[in-house]
Amino acid sequence: MENLVFRLDEKNWKSLMMANGHVYISSKGHDSPGTFFNSIEKKGLLESLKKIPIAGITQMSLLAGDETVHFEWYDEKGKVQKFSAEFDAEQDAQRLTEHVAGVRGMKQSERSAGTWKAIGNGVIGLVATLAMTGITYGIAKQLERGEDMDIHGRKAWFKALLWGVAEILGPMGTIAVGLLIAAAFGWFIWSRLKKPPTEVVWS
Repeated sequence: MENLVFRLDEKNWKSLMMANGHVYISSKGHDSPGTFFNSIEKKGLLESLKKIPIAGITQMSLLAGDETVHFEWYDEKGKVQKFSAEFDAEQDAQRLTEHVAGVRGMKQSERSAGTWKAIGNGVIGLVATLAMTGITYGIAKQLERGEDMDIHGRKAWFKALLWGVAEILGPMGTIAVGLLIAAAFGWFIWSRLKKPPTEVVWS
């Protein structure tokens, strides 16, 4: 398990590796231990690194069927720190937590997940869907009226993408697709509230 690189499915964190008694998390997607070690020894200007001392880890938790591991540990100043890492694959999250738990001599227990852990991703997805539907609908109405749209400047590619979607779907199609996606997130939230997932905890 040491010196094995795991891929993360995060916006700001891309890879994770256990080495030298620490869990290292990098903002770059390293494919090999060699490049990861180079980053640890000399952090690049365009790379962020987070270091979690394995000896200081007091708790880890993982929702059943999920890929996100929640770490809690004491830093050098004795303060409790928390960090969550979403792995690219569920089995990778399980392998890492089980290995660290074995090294630390932690015991495994189960509990019902808290409300936010259970529905957090669904709520974020629902809000993002409604926001994007509203923006795309506005663009579709502009196109319907024959108005021009400025797709230059910052995030021009994103504006062009929304423009293309709005042009294909039109105002009513945009609403229909948006409502379908929102309904899926709504069902996810409802099902999680009705029956919260089990959270596996190592401490």
